[in-house]
Amino acid sequence: MAISAKITEQSKELVDEIASQTGETRMNVIEKAMIYYKRQIDMEQLDKDYGRLRSNKKLWEKELKEREELDGTLEDGLEND
Repeated sequence: MAISAKITEQSKELVDEIASQTGETRMNVIEKAMIYYKRQIDMEQLDKDYGRLRSNKKLWEKELKEREELDGTLEDGLEND
């Protein structure tokens, strides 16, 4: 279902420019922009979460220990170089 939303003239010009450069529809340009923006927000949140984890010495040591225990558990059939 399509939803209408008002955007600034500057945003409209950017969408039109990208659509013209890529040959995509305005809707696809906007949808991709939203997907990329959501990914950026998710990565920023992940970075904050890791920052909080690293700042708690006890939890960070537990995380590192768990990583060490899991290291090498994947037997993918590749020889060690």
